[in-house]
Amino acid sequence: MFNRSIKYILLLIVNIIVLFALFHNQSKQTNDPIDTEYVIEILQNQERLNRSIQELTEQLQSSRELVSQTQTQLENTQVTINRSEQKLLACEAEKFAQIENAR
Repeated sequence: MFNRSIKYILLLIVNIIVLFALFHNQSKQTNDPIDTEYVIEILQNQERLNRSIQELTEQLQSSRELVSQTQTQLENTQVTINRSEQKLLACEAEKFAQIENAR
């Protein structure tokens, strides 16, 4: 869902840039109906945006993997804490039992 949102936002930005450039170029009419420099610039912008989308996708995947690893570590830590707590309670119970037996 996040990837799709980024793609749509980037496509919206490209559309806004294209529309702005079209309105801007209407005031500068030339004999050539297709401005090759403008088309080249749009293609370059599209390539840059595609690269940005790819990089963001990779970063998102990396972040998801880190979240998964961190969650696993937290679960393992919780299990260790629970075991230690049970051992501590058993030790305290044994300590009190020995104190009672010593009396």
